[in-house]
Amino acid sequence: MGTLTKVFIVINFIFAIVMFAVQTVLFSQREDWKSRWIDESNNHLKTITIKDSEIQYWLRENRSKDSFITDLKTNLQRIEREMQTKDAATQELQTRFNQLQATYAGLQSSYDALYRELESIRSERENLQRELTQATSQFKEIVSRHDTKQQDLLFLQTKFEQISKELDSTEVRLQRIVKEKKELQMILDQLQQSGIIVDILPTKSIKAKVQQYNSQYKIATLSAGKDQNVRIGDRFSISRGEKFIASGKVTEVEKDFCFMKIEYTNISQEPAIGDDANNKIITPGTYKNEEIQK
Repeated sequence: MGTLTKVFIVINFIFAIVMFAVQTVLFSQREDWKSRWIDESNNHLKTITIKDSEIQYWLRENRSKDSFITDLKTNLQRIEREMQTKDAATQELQTRFNQLQATYAGLQSSYDALYRELESIRSERENLQRELTQATSQFKEIVSRHDTKQQDLLFLQTKFEQISKELDSTEVRLQRIVKEKKELQMILDQLQQSGIIVDILPTKSIKAKVQQYNSQYKIATLSAGKDQNVRIGDRFSISRGEKFIASGKVTEVEKDFCFMKIEYTNISQEPAIGDDANNKIITPGTYKNEEIQK
């Protein structure tokens, strides 16, 4: 027996076994095929129904997604338009910024020019201030020299007046004193009638010396100031020995000196450096048309 024959025999044997198994299965299931067919049909219908439901669900989902996509596209278009608007606004702002930057550069340049001009003006001002200081110093020096000469002249005038007055007779001096007394009494009576107390003098006596006197403006400089409680409006009388020279009112007060405006002077004499000044000396004309210092 050949090999081919053996193979053929084995194949037929295997085919016979398979056919036997198939027939056995068919025979075992031949009686309930109808019920199984019905069950399979029902299962198939259920499966179809479930799949239809799933298809409807996914169709609704697709429609919802299509609507969402449409909304997204609309929003995207709106955002694109807004972006374009913002880009235009940004470009406009950039242009405005460039203009402002150019304007700022111009203003900065103008500021630098003005600053340089101001520095130049300050420098000129400082130069003028130095020149003014020098001129003031020179003026003071000239005034000092003039005052010295004026003092020499006043001294000579004083000496001359003293010699002249020494030649006056006692009767002339007495008449003058009587006349001054009558004038003083008349002034005191007028002040008293006006309700002004004329017998009260300043509570604190202030004594000073005449440091300078300007006859042109009738200004005397006294050696008493704020440290001695001198106030603007206080009145002082100037005397030389027991001789009345002048009286006036304080117009300006510094730390240790003050300026007094002369309101009444002796007919024959004027204040001189070194004369005494006192706020308790009462003389004719000192309080004329003014209230008495209490």
